[in-house]
Parts: sequence; structure tokens; C-alpha cells
Amino acid sequence: MLFNKKDFIELAHYSNNTDYPLISIYTPTHRAGQETWNGKDALKLKNIVLDIKDNLSEYDLNHSEVQNLLQPVIDLYEDHAFWLDQSDGLAIFLTKDYFKYYKIPIKFEGRYYINSQFHIKPLVSFTKESDRFFLLDLNQQHVRLFECMQYSITEIEISDVIPRNIKDALPEEHHSTTLQAHSGGSNDSPIFHGQGGYKSEHSIDIEKFFRLINDGIEKLLHDEKVPLLLGGVDYLIPMYRSVSTYNFLVEDRHISGNLQNEGIVTLHEKAWAEMSDIFEVSKKENISRFGEIAHTDLGATALEEVLKASVNGRVDTLFLNKKAHCWGEFDHTTQKTTQYDDSSENVKEKADLLNFATIQCIENGGKVYLLEEEEMPSEDTKACAILRY
Repeated sequence: MLFNKKDFIELAHYSNNTDYPLISIYTPTHRAGQETWNGKDALKLKNIVLDIKDNLSEYDLNHSEVQNLLQPVIDLYEDHAFWLDQSDGLAIFLTKDYFKYYKIPIKFEGRYYINSQFHIKPLVSFTKESDRFFLLDLNQQHVRLFECMQYSITEIEISDVIPRNIKDALPEEHHSTTLQAHSGGSNDSPIFHGQGGYKSEHSIDIEKFFRLINDGIEKLLHDEKVPLLLGGVDYLIPMYRSVSTYNFLVEDRHISGNLQNEGIVTLHEKAWAEMSDIFEVSKKENISRFGEIAHTDLGATALEEVLKASVNGRVDTLFLNKKAHCWGEFDHTTQKTTQYDDSSENVKEKADLLNFATIQCIENGGKVYLLEEEEMPSEDTKACAILRY
């Protein structure tokens, strides 16, 4: 199953009405190679499950209950065919009567969490609206529009506002008896037959076609303020740019070639390769912005302050140490935070407060960046935030 923001929200809201804990598992996998066919990836998951069994002994569950709880994961690591079709990581979530797994294009460290809340902080990148952009595939036979983020790509239904191809857009011109055009090789450049001057006529037809596409894009994206990346054979790109009125069209790059021949995974990889440095600049700008306001009322560095702001919808941008955890409780009534160290018995069934802050921030429309420790804009803190007010 592919993971998306809807899944993130479902896991964040999952309510457990039993005495069973919620278990989250992250394990590295490989798309190919000996780790897949010789069982190394499966063995890593098996060892995690054995460790989970030992830790579940602390809960009021008998052997049969533990076995039944973990059986769906046992079935996974025993299924040889399952491991032959993987991504870079595997995320698993289960409790009594609930089991879901996702193949994730992120390399995880093998780790699991047993507590009262699913641990989904490592997957926050799939919700990042700040990494969102659109991809327009300019193909004369089949126009497509995609919504993309760093780890996802979704085709958008456009047939009600954008003509799918030049034939539907310009039926009279397309059926002209004096002009015939067909694709000329892999670059989709047109070859023309007939009397002189028809190439310019076809260019006019393409311009008409592109104006109709632009009209549809304006209707679909009129409220958006995110980049639109173009894809297609090179000669079409400047033609579309000359008629586009979308304010956030990416002008200095595009995906070159006939994208109809690309699989969806490869298409997404090419799109992200073009856009990733743009979003990296945005991340650095937000880190720099925190430095400017860190010592004002709009900068939060104390964890309790960050948690309160996250719950109350005041966080604009949240920065988290991606490898850090902070076990404890947040009291919604008093808005007080209680923290426990890793060795405390109180850690059992307590949530990671950084996971809690992530969920609260996303649900209230904030941005979240998972950073390496050396990237954190504030030293000696696991979490800091830019506040809205």
C-alpha cells in the first residue's frame, strides 16, 4: 500500500478500545539484491518480532494473545514472494483487529514502538505541503496533470476542464484534408506532409491547444500558490510557456522527452530530481528565519512551549531532531508536560512527545521538518518552532 496524508491522519486518530498496545514497526528493505532473495530483510523483521514478544511480556497478555496479535507480521516475514517486491523501507502498524503495512521509499533504521499511540513521526514527509508541486505532461495525444510531493505522485482527473488531446480540442483543424502530421521519432517532433506552410499552421494549432490547456489550468489551480513543472518534448515547452498565465510556472527547468513512455515511479523520480533543490532552498530559508526570531515571542525552544503551541494551532513551522525521542505525557486540561527518561518504568505505554507534537502541528496546518542533529536551528533542543502569533 502507498502511504499518503490520509493514512497519516487515520493512524494519528486511531482510537484503541482494548487493553492491547499499539505497535509501530520500521525496518529497512531493499528493492533488489541479495538482501531480498536470501532472506536477510525478512530475518531483520523476524528479529524485531522476537524482541517485541519479549517486551509484550510486561503487558497483561497470555501467550496465545501475543501470538494472535503478531501473526499478521509473522505471515509477512515467512512469505518469500512478499520480499521480492519492496521499496527502501517497510512501516507496519498493528494492534488487536488492526493491521496495515506500507512500502516506503525511505531507508529506516530497524526499530519498533509499543505504546498508546502509533508512532508516525518518521512518515511526516508524506504530508509536507511545503514540498508540493504539480507536473503537467504536454503530450499532444494525451495531456496529464499530476500532484506531487517528495514521496508521492497522484494523477488528477482533468477531462472536465482540459482537453485530453489536440484532436478533441481542435476537431476541425485535426481533420483538415490538407494537413497531416504524425510523430517523428522518439522526440515526438512532428513530420508534415502536404503543401508548403503547413508547419506554421500546425504551430498555430498547438498554440490554440495550449491556450485551452492554460484556461483549464487556471480553473483548476486558481487558488494554488505552488510550482507547476512542465514535461514534454523540448520544442513544446517554450510554446506553452509563451501562453501560460499561471503565476507559479517553473521557468528554468522541465522534464525533457515523451513522458508517456515512463513508468509512474520513474516519472516521479525525474520530477523530484528537477524540484528537490528548490525545496531545499525553502528549508534553509525557514531555518534562517528561525534564527532571526529565535529570541522573540515568535520563537519557541522549550519543549513544553512547543507542545502547547502545537496543540493550540500556533505553530507555523516545527523543527524536530529526526533521531530523537522524548517520552512523556501532555495534559490537555492543564497543558502541562511530564517527561520520563528512557530507563523509567513510566515509559511503558507513554507516547513520544515529539510524535505527539508532529501530529498536532500537521492537523493544525503547520509545516514539519525532520532534521539531523547538526541541522537543528537551535542547539541542545529536540524541538523548536516558529510561531504564528
